[in-house]
Amino acid sequence: MTALERWDPPVPLLTAHHASHRSLLSRIPAHLTASDRRPDAIFVLAYRRDGCYGQILEVAAQVGCPVILLCSGGVSADSLVDALGPLARVALIAVDFPAGYQYPDIRLGTSLSIGSRYRSVDVSEKRNVALLIARLLRWKLVMFLEDDVYGVDVEEIQRACRALDTSSDGLTAVGWALTDFDDNSVVCHARRLSGQPQDTFIGSGALLISCTERMPFFPRVYNEDWLFFFPLILAGGLAMGGEVRQLAYEPFRPRRARFEEFGDVLAEGLYALLHMPATARAEMIEDRNYWAGVLRSRIEMIRHTEALLKLRMQAPVPDSEGRRRLQDACESLRIARGMHRESWAGQLTDFVGRWLQDVEVWFGLLGGLDAVTDVGSAFEWLKLPAPIIREPG
Repeated sequence: MTALERWDPPVPLLTAHHASHRSLLSRIPAHLTASDRRPDAIFVLAYRRDGCYGQILEVAAQVGCPVILLCSGGVSADSLVDALGPLARVALIAVDFPAGYQYPDIRLGTSLSIGSRYRSVDVSEKRNVALLIARLLRWKLVMFLEDDVYGVDVEEIQRACRALDTSSDGLTAVGWALTDFDDNSVVCHARRLSGQPQDTFIGSGALLISCTERMPFFPRVYNEDWLFFFPLILAGGLAMGGEVRQLAYEPFRPRRARFEEFGDVLAEGLYALLHMPATARAEMIEDRNYWAGVLRSRIEMIRHTEALLKLRMQAPVPDSEGRRRLQDACESLRIARGMHRESWAGQLTDFVGRWLQDVEVWFGLLGGLDAVTDVGSAFEWLKLPAPIIREPG
C-alpha cells in the first residue's frame, strides 16, 4: 500500500467543489445533421503573433463567413492583416482594440468592483463589443474562436448552427470544451496533478451564440465566460458541441495564481448553486453567509490538494521536471490561498449583486439599439477605430 493510499486526509473533501459541471449542459440531438447554415462572422480575440490563425481561416473558409480580428497585446491590425491576407479565402476585418476601452451609453457596476482589479486583460470588453457589433448589424449567429484554439470540427459547427436555428426549447448558445491542453484554473490544474478528478467545462474559446436581445454579457472578472453562461444554463439554453484543442501553456505561474483566485471562487460558488434546488439557489446567491462558507470550503480544498501534492513529492518522481512541476503547483496553491481575505465574503456578495443588476442593464441596452447597415457604422457607433477590411483575392 502506498503512502497516498494509507493517508487519511486531515480535512473533509470539499463537497461544494464539483469535479465536473458538464451535467448542467444540454446536448445537441444525435440525429441532427449538418446544414449549410453558417455564422455571420467569426470573432477572434487576437493577442499572439504565432496564434492558430491559419486553422481559423480554414474553418471560416469551410463554413463561409468573414473573420473579425480584435487586436491588442502582441499584434496590431495592419501587421496581422498583412500576414494573413494572402492566406484568406474570406473577408478579413481587423481593428486595434483601444486600451482602457469604455462602452458607449452604458456603465457596468461589475467593472468598478474589486473583481475587476484581478482582470488585467481586455477579453471581457472585446467579447462584449463583438456582441454589440452583432446586435447592431442584426446578425443571427456569431462564433468566437480564440487565437490558441485548433482542431475545430466544421461539421460540429454546422450541426450546432442547425440546432440553434431549429431549437424549440430555448437553446441560445453552443460551446466546446478546450482539452489537450486542458483549460482550467491554476487550482484545478493542481487538483488534476494531485490525482483528484477534474474535468474541463466549455468556454468562450470556441463558442457559437444566437444573437438575441437577451444575450448576457461578459463581466470584467476571471471566468467571465462562466458568468455569461450562468443565465443560459438556468434557462436550459446552453449545449455542448464537442471538444477542441488548445495550445499548451505553463499553468503554474504566480501571476495566474494571484489574478485567478477571486474569479475562480466566484464561478465555482455560483455553479455549486446550479447543482442545488432552485429555492435554495434563490436564497443563497446574495447571502453573505453562503459566500463565507464557499471561502472556507475553498481553503479546505486547497490545503487538501497541497497535502496530496507534497505526498507525491515524497514518492519517487521519474525525473527532475516532474518534481519541479509538483513544486510549482504547491507554490501556486500557496499563493492562491494567500490571496484570501476576510473581506472577500462581502466583496463576493457585492459582486453578485452588481452582476445581477448589470445583466438587466445590458438587456436594456441590447433591446434599444438601432440597426446599422454596415460594419464601419457599427465600429463608429462603438467609438472604435475604423477597421481594416481586406476582401479575399
